[in-house]
Amino acid sequence: MVRASLLHEIKRLDIDIFQAINRRYKKMNLELTPMHAKILLHLASSDKKLCQKDLENLILCNKSTLSSIISTMEKNKLVTRETSKQDSRINYLLLTDRGMEMIDFLKKDKKVIEDNLNEGITEEEYQTFLKIVDKMKKNMERI
Repeated sequence: MVRASLLHEIKRLDIDIFQAINRRYKKMNLELTPMHAKILLHLASSDKKLCQKDLENLILCNKSTLSSIISTMEKNKLVTRETSKQDSRINYLLLTDRGMEMIDFLKKDKKVIEDNLNEGITEEEYQTFLKIVDKMKKNMERI
């Protein structure tokens, strides 16, 4: 039996999930992408102000792509930038009132999405998946 590339399958699943969430948001007429949702949730859950560099590390996104995403979010009045008083090169990202209004919805919707994604997966299958992921992480240390 020829094994499919696990890396390919994981990446394909990631893309499929992203596209399904994107379609879901469009059906709901939300001016929101999965990446916007991810950023909003990070901003809401952080106990400190986050700047663009913080988000680059949290969501694993490069500077230019993230800058474009944030500009769109500003245009849609989800976030605003605040210049640091200590260092004018640093801009903190803050949730606007509209962005804050989205947080409860996003938290609830994340649960709905996860429940749908996990449907039909037994506890045993879930534990097996976690073991496989753990093995893959350990294997990555050798690369």
